[in-house]
Amino acid sequence: SIGGERNFRLRHRESKELVQITLGSGSLLVMSGLSQQCWMHDVPKTKRHVEPRINLTFRLIHSI
Repeated sequence: SIGGERNFRLRHRESKELVQITLGSGSLLVMSGLSQQCWMHDVPKTKRHVEPRINLTFRLIHSI
């Protein structure tokens, strides 16, 4: 992410455990392996003013 901070939320599919992480500018989050199968994720909407940001998402990574 580049720009304003955002809260990133993870919820475990079975236990419903909730984890929230603040992603600041320049942060990198990698979800691999079981994180994609066991956890739901979102960036919740907020009513407070937030700074703009750019998010880059790579769905597949290929080794060369």
